[in-house]
Amino acid sequence: MYKESLIAKVVQNTRRVGEISMPSLKSLRRKILIHVRRIYVMILNFLFGHNVVFYLIGLISRVLFRKGIKSVFLLYPGHRRYAEAYVYDWYRAQMQWKPRLVGLLWQNGRISLTFGISACDEDIWSDSGENLKKVYNRIEGIKKKLGANQATFAGILPGVFMAKNIMSHSVEREVTVPAVVRAVNMVKEKENMPLHTAIIVLGGSGFIGNVLVQALRKDHNGALFSLDIGNSSEFSRIRVGPAIVINVTKKGVLKEYVSSMHSGMVVINEVYPPPNNDLVRKIKAIGAKIFHINGIKGGALPAFPHDYAGGIPCCAGHLPENLEDMEIIISEL
Repeated sequence: MYKESLIAKVVQNTRRVGEISMPSLKSLRRKILIHVRRIYVMILNFLFGHNVVFYLIGLISRVLFRKGIKSVFLLYPGHRRYAEAYVYDWYRAQMQWKPRLVGLLWQNGRISLTFGISACDEDIWSDSGENLKKVYNRIEGIKKKLGANQATFAGILPGVFMAKNIMSHSVEREVTVPAVVRAVNMVKEKENMPLHTAIIVLGGSGFIGNVLVQALRKDHNGALFSLDIGNSSEFSRIRVGPAIVINVTKKGVLKEYVSSMHSGMVVINEVYPPPNNDLVRKIKAIGAKIFHINGIKGGALPAFPHDYAGGIPCCAGHLPENLEDMEIIISEL
């Protein structure tokens, strides 16, 4: 009896040790990874983040790869906590409006360099335009030194640049719109939906949405509805059977429309990050399905978050000479 009790206590204590040690190891590994990323960014800029080096990189890439560097991509953290995962606080303050080299990416055999600033959404929205113009000019300068073909910008940056007359042309729209159209056709085929299936675009008058609606109107034979952000009441008044709902608004908006969805609808989400598990469960509970556009097939070092599933963001990509060569990655949530 005593031996059995002693054995039971040993087993129980062993389980407790296991329960404590596993999360601790994961937490330790995460902290180490964060420090590795932070140090990596600083070393990268110490060695390569200089104008002379950019000239040399451009020259060497043209010699080795003939076509040279394809693009310069600028990203930023949507929230300050994302920046903390890549740079130390003191370094983040230095690169708020000063682009730093943070990695590289590739698509269809072409190499691009990735730069970053630590300003987040709220900083970008509130800026008078002075800092944003400096950021844009710096990236354009780097693009010329590298001999790159294009410069692209993540998130709200392209829309804000154009709204403030800092930029007059958007490569991001040229790439994202055909990517979304391709995703729509892929979903139609996967779900055996008729070609004339009704389409509802959430954010149809936005930076991406207004061009997307125009593109869809050229080839789509079915009903097409364009809704602005905040028009969930109008969404509920749309009477259609099976339909495709495309979300090109901004993060968090999709939840406003869930109560008006019905069985047979298929949601295609282009906005990052993808909806959380709770929202996905609500959509599925009403008999609808939801897909997320992970991005364009490509790679990056360091890799983008797992939500991109082996791809790169649409806004970071380029249009290949043959549009059919641009592979879109979508996943059912």
